[in-house]
Amino acid sequence: MKSGFTGWRLWRALLAVVIAAGLTAPVLAPVAAEAASKSKVKAAASKPVAKTATRTKKLQSVKRSDAPASVKADRYAAIILDAQTGRVLHEANANALRYPASLTKAMTLYMTFEAIEQGRLRMDQRLPVSGWASVQPPTKLDLKEGDTVQVRDLIYSLITKSANDAAVVLAEGLAGDEDVFAQRMTQRAHQLGMRSTTFRNASGLPNDGQTTTASDLAIMALALIRDFPTFYPLFAMQESSYAGRVHTNHNRMLDWYPGAEGLKTGYINASGFNLVLVAKRDGRRLIGVVMGGRSGQARDTHMGELMDRAFADIGANRVAANARVLAALPKPAVAASGLTPLARVSTGSPAPLVPPTFNDLSARKPAAAPAKLPPNPFAVANRQTGPSGQGGEPAQYAMQVGAYSDADTARRAVSLARFSLPDLNGNGTIAPLERQGRTLYRARIIGLPEGEAALGCRRLTQNNILDCAVVRIEDDDVDIAAN
Repeated sequence: MKSGFTGWRLWRALLAVVIAAGLTAPVLAPVAAEAASKSKVKAAASKPVAKTATRTKKLQSVKRSDAPASVKADRYAAIILDAQTGRVLHEANANALRYPASLTKAMTLYMTFEAIEQGRLRMDQRLPVSGWASVQPPTKLDLKEGDTVQVRDLIYSLITKSANDAAVVLAEGLAGDEDVFAQRMTQRAHQLGMRSTTFRNASGLPNDGQTTTASDLAIMALALIRDFPTFYPLFAMQESSYAGRVHTNHNRMLDWYPGAEGLKTGYINASGFNLVLVAKRDGRRLIGVVMGGRSGQARDTHMGELMDRAFADIGANRVAANARVLAALPKPAVAASGLTPLARVSTGSPAPLVPPTFNDLSARKPAAAPAKLPPNPFAVANRQTGPSGQGGEPAQYAMQVGAYSDADTARRAVSLARFSLPDLNGNGTIAPLERQGRTLYRARIIGLPEGEAALGCRRLTQNNILDCAVVRIEDDDVDIAAN
């Protein structure tokens, strides 16, 4: 919908009511959702309306006895996958059509990361908020028509808050229209091997034609991990902030499940509570998908049980040799992708920022403030370190971004810190520490003067990326490379 649409304010109020009603209906309310979606473009009247009855019949159900009590039997599906071998360790209704809900946003992020890598988008670029984006129902950032938002903030808000308005801003920024973007999402999904998946929007809001399978979602997770190793650590973010508000990641398993790395949660009434989770223990990474949970807590508990069992089976070598194998197809080359080429976005600078520069993480300035950024504090030559009191030798400091019970989690914290501050010098390490009979792994970036370490920590904490403290490196510290 464009800002000049006749009677915009009346339409916006009407659309908000219609779309919000779709979230609480006992089924997907396809006619209302279709009408709301099509009203945003001038050619709405000429577009065919999906046949609800035909599409709904294709959704496959499962007998109640096949599903645990923690899930809705007719919406349940699950799969656990060894990310390294592709072997399926557990599955139930894994190829049955289901509604993805906000798991859709993981594919929106795939398309966004791809655009950044190709130079069509910048992390610091500001995208406009359309009228259509502003009327998306919660959860949302409450973006207003005419606002502009940095791509970085849109990415962070999709990962943590699962903001529907942010998803539309990205879709329109990349394809001009959400419907066109959804078509490209579907094309890319099929190219990756997600043959049973169809996307109708960028957010996962109710649409009768938007379906997927647990197997396809596992393939999507495989592709994200493989194709975007620079961006993948962002899924471990537990908080983000925008416009002075802190948003906590909806994926609560990051708080309590050992080895959890991300990915995405989702919910609409017709799908139940969905989750794609990636976790790593003892060097083995598993991908889990659970769809149709009766509540977020019940879904998480069930996911934990399935993942624990799968980790135990791998450890005991109980995986069947003839287990089904899933794999994401190779990432298509840009020239042969089969997607309609997009014009490069004008950025005012020939070099895209991938990942964001250190200065991009400074606090947001008011719109009227000058656009000039302060000098890069990490680009100053001939840095001097202060005396240590130990014979005039320079003291070495570290940014410590947490102490964790396992080394893999500590390494992920280091990766996230270095991704967020790519101009930062020093080396990423983990430092084991024995305490009361257990080992903690301190995640650090070492080899920094005190001023640089303090500035880096301030940027991480101000932007709600990681907790951080400046610590002095002691002579008996043992640091293991974690870069």
